[in-house]
This record gives sequence, structure tokens and C-alpha cells, in this order.
Amino acid sequence: MPTPNPIQWHPFFVQLLRPLVESHYAVETKVPVGDAPRLADILLLRRTSAGALPFRGLWRWLAPWNVLEFKGPTVSARVADLDSLVELGLGIQRRLNEKRLEDDKPPLGRSQVAWWYVAGRLGGRFLRSAEKLLGSLETLGDGLWRVHVLERPLFLVSGHVLPPERDSLAAQALTRDVSFVRQVVLPVLEANPELLPVYGGVILGLHQTLGEEIDAMARRLGQKPFTFNVGAVVKLVGVGPVIEEIGLKRVVEEVGSRPMIEAIGVEEVMAQLTPAERKAAMRRWREEESKGD
Repeated sequence: MPTPNPIQWHPFFVQLLRPLVESHYAVETKVPVGDAPRLADILLLRRTSAGALPFRGLWRWLAPWNVLEFKGPTVSARVADLDSLVELGLGIQRRLNEKRLEDDKPPLGRSQVAWWYVAGRLGGRFLRSAEKLLGSLETLGDGLWRVHVLERPLFLVSGHVLPPERDSLAAQALTRDVSFVRQVVLPVLEANPELLPVYGGVILGLHQTLGEEIDAMARRLGQKPFTFNVGAVVKLVGVGPVIEEIGLKRVVEEVGSRPMIEAIGVEEVMAQLTPAERKAAMRRWREEESKGD
């Protein structure tokens, strides 16, 4: 059986992050780093409005420009990622400044660009190794640390340790821990009902067992109950985990073997059989044919 494609978490993180920051920041993906056709699997948050920021939690530390890397729940945080983040961050700023000079704009200063490493959980070993690599970490609050690298602020974010508040939601909602979602994420959504249409569908895709609770919340908030969207779940977690959850035998029983063979093709089915299985199949076919004579 082929190995399922790894889940691409960045699109869902972007989907959850945008409503939190879009009043003052544009969230850009597929950011070009240099002249080579290389695209960073990373986000760029660009300030789009003047005045004081309305954020009171995590995102109050945003700089005018921010290079952000998000590690999904199926990917472990690695200290080696910080090397790549610094490398990409410098490359992105260099590219931005080249474009700004072409447009007769002043280049971005070092302090105008911040680097962010956001993960579901940063353990003690990771933090000790990061401090050994980068220097002393400044604790800004639960789940948030800062260090300056080449005069640029670099933030480390541990989603499961962040306080339960609106700013923290995007870093906390994408998790396999259903009890964490129930205890931490859902109460914040109830206090911020405008986010439920975006977050409810994503959470339901990850945790079907929360369907009744999300629907009950929607009714309390005067919103329509969520409809389970199989396509959205498959897009989120991939076909493999969905079949594993349902059970392959049940899928075959529900669909029927004949439609599956027709979809795959008889030649492809035969090609997957071992020589012994082909002989057994031919023997069974002859027996069935002889019974009909």
C-alpha cells in the first residue's frame, strides 16, 4: 500500500491566521527568496495599516514585516529548523530590499523584520538546545520566547502553553489533542463567535467527535449548525487516514467490489496479483465456468 502523502498544514494555518491579523497585516505564502526558482514553505506577514495594533496577546509583538514558519501537529519541532529560518529570513529581506530600491523606497532595517517559529509544543530539550545555539532566551509570557539574531528579533512559540485567548487560536487549533481543543480552544471560540465559521469546519475535520459540541455552540450563538464535509476532511488529513479510520473492509463493503474493480481496471487488478494468486483466480474462474455448463 503506498505511503499517504504528508499533510500540508500551512494552508490551514493561513486560513486560521488571516481573520486574526488581516485588519492590519497581509498574509503572503510562497515567498520568493532569491534569483533561483526557490520558494520558501513559509509565511510573510506584511503590515498594511498605520496606527496602534489592536492585538493584546501573541500578535502584539509583530514587526512591520514578519517571516513565519509553522510546524503542524504531525511534524516534530527541530532545532535545525532555526538555521533554515534564519537563512530564509535573510534571503527574503534581501529580496525585499532589492525590490524596494527598484521602487525608490528605503530599505528595511534589521529591526523591521522579525522571524517566528511556531509549533504546537516546544519541549525543554528544544528550548535548551535553542538557547545554546542562539543565546539567552527572553521569556515574554507563557509559551513565548524572544532572542535577537543579527539584530533581528526571533520568536519561539509553543501553542499548547500559550494562554487561551483570541490571538493564540491559530497556533492552538491545529492539534490532534481533542481534550485540549475542548478545554482551551472551544471556550475562546464561544467568546469570539465571528471566528466560528472558519474555525468550526477545520476543527470538525480534525475531530469528528466534537461535532455535537460545535453544533450546540453554533445554535447558542445564533449560527447555522455545521454540515459534515467529507471533502474538507479528506483535503485536511488525506485519503489514507480517512480510510484507516473507517476501515478498508467497510469501505469495500459500502462501495462494492465490482465498482472498485471497474474503477481500477481488470488489468491493473491482475497486475497486482502474485503468480500464485493469479493461478488461484484462474482455477476459481474455471470452476465457476464448469458449474454453468
